[in-house]
Amino acid sequence: MKKIEWLASEAELNDEKIKTVEDQWKIQFPNDFVECVCKNDGATPEPSTFDFEGRKGTSFGFLLSFRPDSEMYILDVYNRIKKALPKDVFPIADDPAGNFICFDFRQDPNNPKVVFWDHEWDKVVPICDTFTELLNKLY
Repeated sequence: MKKIEWLASEAELNDEKIKTVEDQWKIQFPNDFVECVCKNDGATPEPSTFDFEGRKGTSFGFLLSFRPDSEMYILDVYNRIKKALPKDVFPIADDPAGNFICFDFRQDPNNPKVVFWDHEWDKVVPICDTFTELLNKLY
């Protein structure tokens, strides 16, 4: 896997906070994501740019936080945007333009795809198959 430096992490997490979100959404996050977020909750990757579906230079803002006291607590963010998202699509990170990187559990609840929710076009666009693949796209 590519070398990524995570900036401004909110500190390490335990699995309990992640399990709270999984239970609420009735999903299980992929292991690669859980390992990353446990060490880098709320952090920004460096490098942070990726391309997908003909879009060049998209920015990965930061991982949403699993801490209820965070301004970008994952459940609060989801509650703000859930009416615009398809069922079984859940945000995990943002971009600086108000869009979100999400897991899409619609096709396979055991292996969610990584997608981009564009708030201006109100549409979901595929990025890649796994969280690790997304991290490997960063430049």
